[in-house]
Amino acid sequence: MPPHDIPSPVASDEDDLERFTPVLALLQLSEIPGAAARLWATKNPEKTLSGLPVVGGPLHGSYHILFPVEFPEQGAKWLLKIPINGAAEHWDELSAEQLQSEARTMQFIKRRTSIPLPEVFGFSTSLANPLGCPHIWLSFIPGVSLYDFWFNTPPTADDDDDALHRRRIQILKDVASAMVQLGQLRFPKGGRLVFDAGDDNGDPVGVGPQRQLDDAACQKRLMRDPPDYMPVYFAAGPFKTAREFYTCPLEREAMPPLAILAGQQRLLRFLLDCMADFFEGVKGGGEEFVLTHPDFDIQNFIVSPTDGRLVGIIDWDGVGAWPVSLGNLRYPGWLTRDWDPGMYGYGEDGVLADGVTREDSPETLQRCRWAYWKAVRDSLEELEAGQAGSREGKGGGEYETSATIITENLHIAAAGNGRANILKKIVDEIAAVVDVPCENGPEFFYMELAMAGQGEWKDGVKEALRAGLETLLRDQLL
Repeated sequence: MPPHDIPSPVASDEDDLERFTPVLALLQLSEIPGAAARLWATKNPEKTLSGLPVVGGPLHGSYHILFPVEFPEQGAKWLLKIPINGAAEHWDELSAEQLQSEARTMQFIKRRTSIPLPEVFGFSTSLANPLGCPHIWLSFIPGVSLYDFWFNTPPTADDDDDALHRRRIQILKDVASAMVQLGQLRFPKGGRLVFDAGDDNGDPVGVGPQRQLDDAACQKRLMRDPPDYMPVYFAAGPFKTAREFYTCPLEREAMPPLAILAGQQRLLRFLLDCMADFFEGVKGGGEEFVLTHPDFDIQNFIVSPTDGRLVGIIDWDGVGAWPVSLGNLRYPGWLTRDWDPGMYGYGEDGVLADGVTREDSPETLQRCRWAYWKAVRDSLEELEAGQAGSREGKGGGEYETSATIITENLHIAAAGNGRANILKKIVDEIAAVVDVPCENGPEFFYMELAMAGQGEWKDGVKEALRAGLETLLRDQLL
């Protein structure tokens, strides 16, 4: 999972496009209209085109470039999505499998739920096609980014804080209703979904390794001059247990040379073990895995510009089966930013130092988390009405939203993103709810643990950390 940043597809200028140079050098731009027209004919044989579609200027996110393709006479618009690593020297079997899984999983979700996501018209996992690079053809969902609507809702006659909160509650209800539906799609292992290549409309036949971003390798590339934005991936899983899922990034790490880094690694591993023990205990066994959006943050939700109702959920790259404790019912990323101090920067005016990015206050985020928790419960009741048995009956369901403020941030820390800041935040919160054995006072508890490196902790430290973390995981009002 990415850290709590807020990237989104934006119009590209020449500087933006530089990072996509390898794949753009292969892309046969002139072939896009013809390829789109041929695909249109297979999908819409009753709607004959009298001319070729029009290709617009590119948009881009962090790892994809997208070309809008318009069919003016039909009033339709598609997107051609191309991965940044789609050139021969960067493309590999792992990325090809992930692209196929993304496309087929989106089609699977479309068949099994009413979640508003783009329709997948076609895809290619290789460079051996008329366009010269791997790609996915998607429907375009008109609307505005939730980020814009969340902070810049149109004024009304009763425009005040309560009116703004009511509009946000409706958005959160729509999001919760969509995410709850993914709970029907559960699997015995964690990873990417595997499909039968010979059955275009078939359901998953298994779970395979998922592609994960190697954050440490990516950071090293960004330190080059000039920066190298090409992502580095590794295969992870499939996971038999949630514990394996959470600790996977740590298994790839060497022992850090600095004591404080070794101390952070040790502390994180202990907290992850405590967290896994907690969920195994409340569920009476191992966790299930549930289909989960991999980047559950504000930039990937499209809403109506007039009333803010949800119209689309985009960017399913990396979709797969994740532990229920970090799955479809978790808090949206934009509601937990205050628990990732390295990314959170609320000022009194709600604007960060760059003068552009907006933030909500800690009080507002807590209020919105409570609203989302309630929206999830209401959506679950609606979904389960008339069904035999209840998902809650499996045990621990009440924590599958509230506890994710902890599970998500520990997962982010395991990937290496903002590890020190996240660990300090969680240890400080632990020290606020239990007595901790620290001679210098609870405010120094984190630093004492980190500086211990691989040395022995004081008597009572493990017990305090475990008790405090369990208290936080059970707290539905964080």
